[in-house]
Amino acid sequence: MNRYLFSDINIDKEKLDRSKWPTVHEDSLEPKKRNTFLKRKDVIDMYLDGEKTIEEICETCGINHTDLYRLLKRCISEDENNSVYGYKALIPRYRIKPYTRQANINGFDEVTEKLTGAFMRLLDIYPNIKTQIHNLVFNKKKARPLNQ
Repeated sequence: MNRYLFSDINIDKEKLDRSKWPTVHEDSLEPKKRNTFLKRKDVIDMYLDGEKTIEEICETCGINHTDLYRLLKRCISEDENNSVYGYKALIPRYRIKPYTRQANINGFDEVTEKLTGAFMRLLDIYPNIKTQIHNLVFNKKKARPLNQ
């Protein structure tokens, strides 16, 4: 059995160095999120410490191997600055990539149509609107009217 999930993939071992991962201030998390975070952190620590087999970790922590791998992949994912997310990726509801709407928007049918992500999709389609809003909100440079 391979000790590391990524042994067959070229993964930089530095990404697995937890001493270089950003710290999480556990006390700042609300109790329910903190509890979930700490359980996930224990799973990752046990796996990377290599003291138990994957089966033992899964049984001890009540997690399946698919979730263990998913959590580890999240931890070693890189942010926009090419730094690993580390333990931050284990915080419940913490996004490591932005939501991207897949469905087309066919109007505003209140009964069937959900519009989650519709505004971001609009901004992706029309980047000039996104720039104008950004400039107006953050005052980066003098904004021109949208119709120009």
